[in-house]
Amino acid sequence: MNVALLHIDFAGLDAPDWGIGNITSQLVWNLYVKAPSQGGVCKVYNRQWHPEDEKYKNPGSYGYDYSLIATSEVKHNIPLTGDLVIFNSRNFHEVLPGIGERITISSFIGKMPGGDLVFWS
Repeated sequence: MNVALLHIDFAGLDAPDWGIGNITSQLVWNLYVKAPSQGGVCKVYNRQWHPEDEKYKNPGSYGYDYSLIATSEVKHNIPLTGDLVIFNSRNFHEVLPGIGERITISSFIGKMPGGDLVFWS
């Protein structure tokens, strides 16, 4: 079963002491090498993270409380083998349970203050 709690990915929060911690914006890409036979939907909410949202982070977890996205629009990305999905990883997102093997290749793309693009995984 593949699952990811409601979360965000942002190097400014996750890696503030690294060079990538200085990025001004960030995208994630996921290439589905093998999709689960059922489920495994990635839900991306039209709600970006803000520093004050940290008070809604579940203690001892990377996940956030669902009250943050209760009224947000959502895009359901149904994984299909061969698909490439790109989105703003500062938007709240989650992966629902799936049945069967899921293999993805993922990486991040960030924009530095001077305009340079950086890539990391």
